[in-house]
Amino acid sequence: MNKVKLNIFTDIITGLLFLVSATSGLVLKFFLPNGSGKLGRLFLNLVRENWLSIHDISSIGFLILIIIHLLSHWKWILNIPSMLKQNKK
Repeated sequence: MNKVKLNIFTDIITGLLFLVSATSGLVLKFFLPNGSGKLGRLFLNLVRENWLSIHDISSIGFLILIIIHLLSHWKWILNIPSMLKQNKK
């Protein structure tokens, strides 16, 4: 897989994992707050523990892909100061 395709793939999966993590976080905050798991409350037919697992796994995957994304752009990141100096002239 060439670098451009890998970057596109990484960006798409990162975005999807962010959406899953954000959605599950909002569900946990507003629909299944702490203590609600003991009552057996469901949201979309899943209990709080299921939402916590979804949130944890998607957040870890998101973090891993962000690190991969940063590493794949590391040369560009290191060149930012020189690019900023050129723009000031």
